[in-house]
Amino acid sequence: MKLTKSLLRFLRRPLGISLIVLVILVVGAAGAKWIAWPAYKEMRENRWIGMAEAAAEQEDFPKAMNFLRKVFAVNPRSIEAWRLAEEITRSQRSPELLFVLRQLMLLDEDDMDLRLEAAELSVVLGKYDEALDILRSLNEEAQNTARFHQVAANLAIVAKQMGTAEHHLQELDRLTDSDESSRLALATLRLQHPDLDVRLGAAETLRSLRDAVDPDVRFRTLRALLMRAMVEKHRREGAELLEAFREEHDSLDLPDRILVLHALLMFAPEELPHQLIELQALAQEDPRRIPAVAGFLLKLDKNAEVREWLEALPEETRNIQPILMALTEAVSKLGDAEALVDYLTIQWERDNHHRLASLARALRFLEREREAGDAWQRAIIAATGDSAHLQTLFKLAVAWGWQKEGRDLLGRIFRDNPRENWAYEELVALHVKEKNTSELLQVLSRRLEYQPDDADTSNNFAYLSLLRGVNSRQAHRLAQENYRTDPENPFFVTTHAFSLYRQERVEDALKVIESLEPELLQEQPRNLYYALLLAVNDRIEEAEASLAHVEGANLLPEERVLEERTKAEIREKRGV
Repeated sequence: MKLTKSLLRFLRRPLGISLIVLVILVVGAAGAKWIAWPAYKEMRENRWIGMAEAAAEQEDFPKAMNFLRKVFAVNPRSIEAWRLAEEITRSQRSPELLFVLRQLMLLDEDDMDLRLEAAELSVVLGKYDEALDILRSLNEEAQNTARFHQVAANLAIVAKQMGTAEHHLQELDRLTDSDESSRLALATLRLQHPDLDVRLGAAETLRSLRDAVDPDVRFRTLRALLMRAMVEKHRREGAELLEAFREEHDSLDLPDRILVLHALLMFAPEELPHQLIELQALAQEDPRRIPAVAGFLLKLDKNAEVREWLEALPEETRNIQPILMALTEAVSKLGDAEALVDYLTIQWERDNHHRLASLARALRFLEREREAGDAWQRAIIAATGDSAHLQTLFKLAVAWGWQKEGRDLLGRIFRDNPRENWAYEELVALHVKEKNTSELLQVLSRRLEYQPDDADTSNNFAYLSLLRGVNSRQAHRLAQENYRTDPENPFFVTTHAFSLYRQERVEDALKVIESLEPELLQEQPRNLYYALLLAVNDRIEEAEASLAHVEGANLLPEERVLEERTKAEIREKRGV
């Protein structure tokens, strides 16, 4: 009782009142943080999702996606929002569907069907590394399904790994109990086999499938046979197949209509103009068809016709990225740099690194060098962080003959990420071609810092260091370690033998290099080192014979010095 009265007296005092206020504030803040704020966020997300659903029902898909982006900004793990984004991108056949599927994969790691669909779409979009990563992530049960083997076979085909593709198709055949579809897939693959008898057998299988029960199999068989006739230029058979294929004309989708155009070009060119006019009219009903038709016309060098057609489109349609890309290609081929600059200043939804690089090129044609340099730098900034985009810029620079820009870009990429394999390989090839061993050694040294366990890099570093007479202690150690790890590797053997020579252990060096097969000793530049070691070990006639194979070889400057030293050693031993 006394304690209660004392507490009440305390709470009536200023300090007690302050404590009460503090408790109220703390409890209020906690309630706001843990109860009110999450409830408000959930209410707001649900409202945005509802607005996105309403917009999607009205087929205002851009508006729907804008509402969903608001949801993702505050709750990137909203599976309900991602499911709606999947429905929208799927209905629009948008390339963004793959991105959405990958987000759903992160939220539902056990959904193997979702992963298989993402792998299928990755193959279709040409993202082969992504497809391979997804297939590898599947569990054992999913990897023993017909769908898995179909996707894996498709991926192997585009990667030109025909043995792997055939394995997956045979597994598909087993799992589907030799159905017509798997027979068709296997026969289509074997049309690409190097053995003529295998190709002829595949063609016979396809002909037998023209009477398949499944109408889809019959149609795909007809397509495969038509494509074979086009590749092999079988005009009579091709004309007959084309006629049969066109009987399905009303139901053909756009890729098959484009195939018909290619076949007409080969087998019935007189009909091509009429079909093109018809297809252009159909394409304008659905802008998504326009880029494919324009692409076909561009392959025929009908650049002026493409430009006239696309420039006549409404601006909103013309500025859709794939259509705008076709237009810029036509304008570029026509050499109208002024118009090209105007079109390339329009922002793209994606791949702006490519747009900016093309803009830089157009500006350079107009001798607007400062602006061209600025556009090129902006292209690099737009590509930064994406290895594929940076590689695209490098390839463009090489194709355009922009040696300085290509070299600078390559150096920048490797400097920022020495683990970037393609940049490393390009730099090595560049310095070897230019015989710039000083720069080459710097590249190898930096690569070795980041990948010290890369035996090939450490061997090349050791070899070049020994050749230039630098980093001797490290070079001798690396040469010995690589040789101990793999004493049958001819490159490691050669470097270790050269290391022993530099240590004046010439007898041991000759013994090491002669552990190789005789034919390997005549490969360049190994035959140079063999000749040198033979000469210093007084086997002069053999040294001369080996050295004769070095004449005219494409040697590095330091290797050329060794060649002269070997000749001097032979002259000295002969007393000349």
